[in-house]
Amino acid sequence: MSLQDLNINTYYPCHFSNYATASGRSVQWIVVHYTGGNGSALANVKYFATPLPAGDKASAHFFVGHASENAQIYQSVAPSDTAWHCGSDVYYSECRNATSIGIETCCHNDTEDQSANSPDWYFDSQTVDALAELVRALMAEYGIDTDHVIRHYDVTHKICPAMWVHDANAWADFKARLYTASDMEDNDMVRYKRLSDIPNTYGFRDVVETLMNAKIIQGDGSDPVGNNDVIDLSHDQVRTLIFLYRGGGFDSKLAAEGLSPAVGAKG
Repeated sequence: MSLQDLNINTYYPCHFSNYATASGRSVQWIVVHYTGGNGSALANVKYFATPLPAGDKASAHFFVGHASENAQIYQSVAPSDTAWHCGSDVYYSECRNATSIGIETCCHNDTEDQSANSPDWYFDSQTVDALAELVRALMAEYGIDTDHVIRHYDVTHKICPAMWVHDANAWADFKARLYTASDMEDNDMVRYKRLSDIPNTYGFRDVVETLMNAKIIQGDGSDPVGNNDVIDLSHDQVRTLIFLYRGGGFDSKLAAEGLSPAVGAKG
């Protein structure tokens, strides 16, 4: 599905003072956010269509609505321009505003604790469906792979989107939805028999070795003096392990084995 197929509402453009116009920028990343409040996508785009209070600099390219809005997608800032959605004084990723597209996802919290630390934030399933369609369309439009679809948290360590920072498995599940059928088939055809077979271009082999040291992955015992046992993992399985590791999904097990947690190690 292309961007043109998504019926994106463009009637409420962001006010010119809330973003930066750009010429020929290179889009390399997609950053997923949550709005951090119960407001609708329509209310959000209307808010950013007006000047923000003096000194405030914030915007996003897209907003994905609640189920009550039929998960309507709104474009606030054109992808060709730079929205101010993931800037920081400290970064944990190469992603920047100038090279990324920011998507704000409408959410709910039915409790009094509206802080990012609350475990009660959630997305409507219809909202997540629309978000996945939007992200896949943007990936196809700009040639972006799943490794470059990240959370705001992965850029600055802000707890955003809170529900997918608190639950790294849920984030990994969402990332798994971004593969096309052909991707899944191609990735399943590539298998790594041993640790040494896994490429280390993005640190994949190092992560798998860490998981083996933590006994999270176990081989067949054919290499008693090292970590080159037969593991027989598909490329897709390795990527899923990487998502979980980098999202902190294995941190408690790593700590139990006396190893540094992935999230803690980033800070």
